[in-house]
Parts: sequence; C-alpha cells; structure tokens
Amino acid sequence: MNHFSLPALSFLMVVAVLILSVLFVACQTDTPHTVLPQIHLGIAYDVTGSVEQRGLPFFTIQHLDRLNATLKNRGGSMAFGLIDERAFVPLVRLTLQPVTGLLNERAAKNTENKSSTSEFRSKVESKIARKRDAPATDVNGSLMRFQLFFNEPKVQSNAEKIFFVVSDGEDTGPWRLLKGVKLPSDVRIYVVGMRADIARDLFGAQALLFEGIDAAIKAISANQT
Repeated sequence: MNHFSLPALSFLMVVAVLILSVLFVACQTDTPHTVLPQIHLGIAYDVTGSVEQRGLPFFTIQHLDRLNATLKNRGGSMAFGLIDERAFVPLVRLTLQPVTGLLNERAAKNTENKSSTSEFRSKVESKIARKRDAPATDVNGSLMRFQLFFNEPKVQSNAEKIFFVVSDGEDTGPWRLLKGVKLPSDVRIYVVGMRADIARDLFGAQALLFEGIDAAIKAISANQT
C-alpha cells in the first residue's frame, strides 16, 4: 500500500484549494461578449374617436411585452404616451439596466429590471384600457413630448432610437398650427394607421409604414443594430 508523507499531503491540499479558487472565479466572471448600444424606444398610441371610426388596430399589453423584450438584454429606456385631446403631458417611463457583470451583479440587475417592468406594465395597461373616444387628436403635443425624450442628455450618442406610433395622424389638437415639430434625424419611425402623405408630412423619409401592429413589431425586432 502506498503512503503519502505529511509534506506531500499538504502540497496536494494546497494545489486542490488553488484549483477550486480558479474554478470559482471563472464561474463568477462574465463571458466576453460584444456590448451593443442601448435602445431608447418611444410608443405613441392614438385613442381618439377618429381611429375608432377608421378601425385602426388596438395596441395590447402583449404588444408592449414584445417591444419590451428588445430592451431586455441591451438596456435602455422606454416611454409610452397616449395621443388624445391633450397629449403634451409626462410620459410613462421605464429604464432597464443591461444585465451584465458578475453573477451576483446580473442577478441584482435582473431583479431590479423585473420590478421596474412590472410597475411600468401596470401603468401602461391602465392607459390603453381607455375607450377610443377622445374628442381631438393632439399629434403635435405628443411629438413634442417625445422630442424631449429622445433629446435627453443621458441618451448615449450611439444609442438606437426607435419611435412606434399607432395613429391616423390627422392633428386636430391645440398645437395643430405649430410648424416644424420634428423628432431627431437618427430616430427610426415605425408607423401604423397613417396615409402615406400624412406620414411624409410628419416624419419625412424617416417613416416606415405598416398595415398592422404585429408586422411593425416584427420589423423592429429584426432591424436592431
């Protein structure tokens, strides 16, 4: 029978401890990956009587969940606002941290993101439940609010900016005579429900037109940088 001397056993124990330490650190570190730019996504949903009459599609909480999934890993922010008779009001906001770092850091960020998302989801759900009967369509008021959102100093210079709007675009609100209300030129704009001429007047060549909400969301997911 082979017997190990005390010094030999001590050496083996030290080696074993070192190996376990290396394995532990390796498990705690993040796998190297390319860091993608954050996403800043604005959503405007028209709840006026005109869209009800024209039969525009309804924006649902399931649509919101699909849009939110685009931010999940990359982080960024989302803002939601109704287009109604007076749309220049504070947007409902969500900020998500990119889930990166050590295992404990990722877990903490994921927990915080889930809490923030749940609160945001609840607020948006209450807004989209409103009956589509607003007496006027304040398009410019809504756009001015999203101008502020996309131009905030904290938005990274390389961030991906997306504006998603469901509306007929026919402005009858208090700011309808105001000219030159434009979103930043680096915002990609996905439009559901507008005639091409109205979309062109509002957004120029930035507008991508879609017949339905599902098709627009699919395009947003497929065209991330």
